[in-house]
Amino acid sequence: MQKRNQSGFTLVELVVVIAVLAILAGVGAVAYSGYIEKANEAADQELIGAVNTAFAAACAETGVEGHPTEAVASLKQKKVNQVTADDVSGFNDAFFMYFEGNEDKEFQVVEGLIYNKDGGFFYASLNGGNTILLGKGNSLINEGKNPDGSTKWTWKKGEQEIEFTSKEEDIQKFIESSFGKNVGIDNLMQEVDKLAVAMSNVTKDSTPDDYLTKELQEKLAAVYTDTNSEEYKKAAANALVVQAAMHSDTWTSEDIVQFMRTGNFYGSMPENQEGDGQYAYLASLTALQYAMVTAYAKSDVGSSTNIKIQGDGFDYNGPIGEFYEKNVSDIINNGAMPSQAYGGISKLFEAMVKTGEYQTYLDAEGQKDIDGYLGAMEFIRDNQDAIIDNRVMDNGFGDSELTDMLNALFG
Repeated sequence: MQKRNQSGFTLVELVVVIAVLAILAGVGAVAYSGYIEKANEAADQELIGAVNTAFAAACAETGVEGHPTEAVASLKQKKVNQVTADDVSGFNDAFFMYFEGNEDKEFQVVEGLIYNKDGGFFYASLNGGNTILLGKGNSLINEGKNPDGSTKWTWKKGEQEIEFTSKEEDIQKFIESSFGKNVGIDNLMQEVDKLAVAMSNVTKDSTPDDYLTKELQEKLAAVYTDTNSEEYKKAAANALVVQAAMHSDTWTSEDIVQFMRTGNFYGSMPENQEGDGQYAYLASLTALQYAMVTAYAKSDVGSSTNIKIQGDGFDYNGPIGEFYEKNVSDIINNGAMPSQAYGGISKLFEAMVKTGEYQTYLDAEGQKDIDGYLGAMEFIRDNQDAIIDNRVMDNGFGDSELTDMLNALFG
C-alpha cells in the first residue's frame, strides 16, 4: 500500500500570506481614506461657492450697495446657520433663502468660515485653520515658519502647487493703512497693473521691454523663450507691478513722504542702469505716485476735500473723491488712453499738494499708507521668482484666482 504525498502551507508560509494581506488592506484603507477626504473637500469647495452666491443674493435683496463691511458666519452641526451684519436690516432672512430646500447640504471637513470684508465673500477653513479653501478648487495651505520667521504657504491652483512666503509685519502694515481699509489688495494690484499695462502702450514705438530693467527682462525670457511672441509681450506688460516692487526697495518711507509733500516725484529720480529699458524707473515711480494718490482719494479726509483743477482739458471744482473716480479710476478700468489717466493723476496730485488737509494727512495717516504700500510691494518682491517661474503673469493681477489668494492673505 502506497502512501499519498500530501501538500499544504507551512506555518511560516501562512504567516507571510496573512502579513501581505494585512499590508495590502492597510494600503487600500489609506488610499480609500485619502479618496474620501478629497471627495469631501471637493464637495465643501462647491458648497462654499453656493454660500457666497446666497450671500450676494442677500445683499442684493436688502438693497446693500457693494457688500457689508462686517459679517460673521458660524458653523453649527456642520451647517452654516447664522450670518449677521449689524448695518444690514433683514440680512439674515434673505441669507436663509439659500437653505430652503437645501437643508440636507452640510460641510464635511470645513471647520469654520472666514469673511473677507474687501471682497464681501467667505472662505472656508479646515485643519485647524492651516488650510483655506478659496473656491474654484483652489486652496492656500500654511506650511509653517521659515528660518527667518516668515510664513511658508503652498497655493494649490488647479494642478499647480506654488510656494509663497509672507511676513506678518508687511501684512499688518497693509491692513492698518487706507489701502487695507478702503481699497483692498486686489483692487490696488489690479489698478496699478492696468496703469502699468497702459503705460507700456503710451507711444506706438515703445515695447514692454522699454519699461523693464535688464534683470526682469532676463527672468521673463527664461520662462517665455520667444521674446517676440504676444505671450511674452503680455506677460512683460503685466510684470510691471513686479518691477515697481523691485524698485520700491530703493525708497524709504521718509523718501516717499518728501516726494508726496513737495510734489517733486521725478526731480531726484536715479538713472536707469545699463541694459535697462529707458522708462524702467519712471514706470515704477509712476506706479508709486498713483498708489499714493489712490490712498488719499479713498481716505475719509481726502475723498471729501474740495479742489479746483483747470487746464489741460480739465475744468473741475469739487471733492477729490469724485474727481478721482471720474478722471482716474474709471478711465483706467475702461481701458482709455493712458495719457488721459496719467493726466488726471498729475493734475490731481498738483492740486492735492496745495491743500492744508493733504499736508495734515501726511503728518498723520500718510505714513501708515506709505508703509502699507511698501508692505504689499515687499510681498511681491519676495515672491517675484515664484510669480514669474509659474507664469502667474499670464493674466496679470486681473486673474480672479490670484486675487482670491491675495485677499486671503491680506484680508
